[in-house]
Amino acid sequence: MHALAQILWHDEFAQALGIVDYLLLSSLSREVRDCLRSLYPTEVVSLSQLTPMEIVGHLQTSWPNIRFSFHSTVRQPQDLAALASFYALSFTRNHSFTQVCELRRVHTVCFDSCDGLQDVSGLTSVRDLKLKMCPKASNASLATLTQLERLEIYRCVQLTDLSALTSLKNLVVESSNQYTTAMRIQAPNLSFCRLVLVAYSHREVAHVAHLELVNARAIDQEASAMTAQHSRFVCHQSRLTDVTWLHGVQAVDLTGSWCLHDISPLRNVFDVNLTGCSAVVDVSPLRHVTKLNLTHCFRVTDVSALSHVRELNLTGCWNIRDVSALTHVEKLDLTGVGKLESIDGLEHVRDLSLAGNRFLKLRASLAHVERLDMKDCIQVDDLEALRGIPSVTIDGCRQVRSIEPLASAKNVELVHLPLISDITPLARASKVRLLHCASIQDVGGLSQVDVVYLERIPFRSARGLHKVPHLTIHNCWGFQDCAMLPSNVKLNGCGCPNHEKKMNQVSVNYKLVK
Repeated sequence: MHALAQILWHDEFAQALGIVDYLLLSSLSREVRDCLRSLYPTEVVSLSQLTPMEIVGHLQTSWPNIRFSFHSTVRQPQDLAALASFYALSFTRNHSFTQVCELRRVHTVCFDSCDGLQDVSGLTSVRDLKLKMCPKASNASLATLTQLERLEIYRCVQLTDLSALTSLKNLVVESSNQYTTAMRIQAPNLSFCRLVLVAYSHREVAHVAHLELVNARAIDQEASAMTAQHSRFVCHQSRLTDVTWLHGVQAVDLTGSWCLHDISPLRNVFDVNLTGCSAVVDVSPLRHVTKLNLTHCFRVTDVSALSHVRELNLTGCWNIRDVSALTHVEKLDLTGVGKLESIDGLEHVRDLSLAGNRFLKLRASLAHVERLDMKDCIQVDDLEALRGIPSVTIDGCRQVRSIEPLASAKNVELVHLPLISDITPLARASKVRLLHCASIQDVGGLSQVDVVYLERIPFRSARGLHKVPHLTIHNCWGFQDCAMLPSNVKLNGCGCPNHEKKMNQVSVNYKLVK
């Protein structure tokens, strides 16, 4: 028995088999069954919500050391005692119980729309609690759960006092009425906190390493004068104007802070997200930032100071005309920078996104780029600059006629290229996706490609595709030699009578099952 246990107790063994097959080993012999019942696998077994309650209780009794998770719905009888030994439970629209003292041994619980629930004080072992739209749950009963480490509250506007929950490490509170719910928080070990549509005291969360605020308001007026201890600070849709107190934070996300003008205090921040900060004009103070997101900062016109930013997102900055100074940027998104005519000088870019750059023409070689995503750059008609790029996605560049420069690419996706007809240059690629390319009639040249996806491609014959290991054909009607395709092909919409018959039969069987 000892030698057998040494094998069976390993989590790697249970994970390799899957917990269900792992437990099926008990049918081999009584010795194996007794051994399995004495072990404590770390994986939690989730039971289907359709499992009858009598089976649910029997499973936990038969396997007392297995951690089970179960989702109970309004359709099931509410015998909470049968669930007393479960590890994790979830209740949805169960209105029949007011207190839950039977669940004192449960570790993780979620109550969703349980209108009758008033008293949660019986959850003495719970470490992870989620309350969603439970209008009668009281502050007094919640205050007794001092062992809680993780708490999520959604639209329970009566729950405002969390000051007794000093063991909390993770907290999420989302209200339904902006700023009228003022939270009290006293959790010295809190490492993650997300507050949505609530008022809060900055003093109570200043120590939190990862703080996220969405439409939240600080009720202490002197908050901006405080020194934050956050490693990551997120504040969405706010009216922040002074961010001086964030100078020592490693990562700052101020998405939608439309009143913010002066961003100079963020000069030493590692990661800055200013998405939608439409009042920002001067970004030169951020020259030492490593990762910068300026999405929809449309008043920005000059980015020459950002040459040493590693990752830069300029999506929607349509007043920028020149990016030649971004010589050391490695990941660059120029989506919607619509006045660009050239991207020459981007010598260190490895990941480049171009979309909606209607005046852009590619002149200098981009062979140093490792991944290119180009969409709706309608002036681009020659792909010579893309020669040597290993991963390329081209969508909507309707003047392109030849893809010969992509011959060395390993991962290629072509979408809405109506003039492309010859795809033999892609014969050495590893993965090819072709969508809505109306002139491609011969795909036999892809026979050596490992992964091929074809959608709305009017090719004439499947000859050659039968050699592709991973093939998907979607809505490509009317091609011949369909019978040559292997059984493992993912085929939807070929027009072949045989496949149409099979698809109809599958549809009938599915309806019968339903």
